Amino acid sequence: MADIQYLELIYLLQLCVLLLLFPRHRFQVRLLRPAFTLVLLYLIFAMAAFVLALVALRNDFYYPSDITFLKHPVWITLSRMIELGIDVGAMVYLIQLFRADLKNLIFTLKVYFWVGIAGCMYSILTFPLNYFYDMQLGTYLDSHRMRGFFNEGGPFGLYLLSEILVGMVLYRQNWESRSRIRLASLAVAVGLIGSQSKSAIFAAALLFLFNALMVKQAVVRVAVLAGLVFAVCIAAFVPSISSSISVYANSAAQYEYLSNFQYGDNNYVLGRIAGAFIVPRMIRTHPLLGVGWGNYAIVRNDPEYRGGSAWADIYDSPGLGLLGTAAEVGIPLTLLLVTVFFYPYFYLRRMGAPLVVRNLALMQPVIHIFGGQLNLTHPWLLTAFALGLGYYYSCRQLDASPSEPQPGSVLPRSASAAVRAQ
Repeated sequence: MADIQYLELIYLLQLCVLLLLFPRHRFQVRLLRPAFTLVLLYLIFAMAAFVLALVALRNDFYYPSDITFLKHPVWITLSRMIELGIDVGAMVYLIQLFRADLKNLIFTLKVYFWVGIAGCMYSILTFPLNYFYDMQLGTYLDSHRMRGFFNEGGPFGLYLLSEILVGMVLYRQNWESRSRIRLASLAVAVGLIGSQSKSAIFAAALLFLFNALMVKQAVVRVAVLAGLVFAVCIAAFVPSISSSISVYANSAAQYEYLSNFQYGDNNYVLGRIAGAFIVPRMIRTHPLLGVGWGNYAIVRNDPEYRGGSAWADIYDSPGLGLLGTAAEVGIPLTLLLVTVFFYPYFYLRRMGAPLVVRNLALMQPVIHIFGGQLNLTHPWLLTAFALGLGYYYSCRQLDASPSEPQPGSVLPRSASAAVRAQ
């Protein structure tokens, strides 16, 4: 299908089990208000994207040699809809699971955190193998870039950014040994630096900027924005960052020449550099309706988009996150998707959830802004974490009992009723 992950297949199996159990509950399910709203908004997005995919049938299609039946027009959109349904269903299920028992939330947070630490240790331990024997494992390329269990260092850096937030939650709530968290933070620091992830740097800056804009005091906003501008200016002179930006900019500008001159190198013919050249042309040509959800690979060879650049003979993805989404579903529907992404943050802010929890909710839009695909699994898990933690903190505020819930305890019924009423 459309690059479905193994974890999504597990989610699909769980969803089938839940559907089989649905009749035993008299075809009724009780959802928290934010979960219900998210399901409704994602359903609207998916149905609108399907309609636009039908409209996109009027376009010309240029199929690569490795095309499969399920990657043809409309079928690829249905595949994306199924993937989205699986991810949304898994997220809602986890939110309900976290609401039912605090132990579920704590256990899943710990698993997420220590899997990330395992990825850092994997990169650290395989660093000598890459340095001395050029083995491409947890560390890869001549620059000895760390990637953990990911394909590249960029997504690994973004993952570690969320790892820091999850670690802060575990540390503050004393749900994990604080000495372990301190030791683990060293591994995270090494992994984050070793990932050489420009995406993580700019994502952290974006989180900082967004939080600054949410501050009520105007003086604080101006001071923070000034500091951010200064930091960006400094970063522009850091060789590894400025050189990478210039490489992308120059490569995109000279893409037509480079893709033909370096035809055997997929780094030039496919991926982000190709997308930086082709995607803006798609958006300019179809700003409202897009080329069809999932259709990028089968229209990118259209001369109207690729110009005089090389033909891509294998299936391609732009890797540009929401910018690539805008090319496929149009600007209006992309703005709807962005609104849905930010909904959990503003819901949690209205509830008075702690800053670290609100920033967990921001990780999903940030990951997608910096190139993460919509079917990437862990951003959905982070949103489930954020809403589950928001429910927990609301219960703690609303319940009159002086004692806090302990791991494994079911949250107070009085507080549960109060939160459901929000």
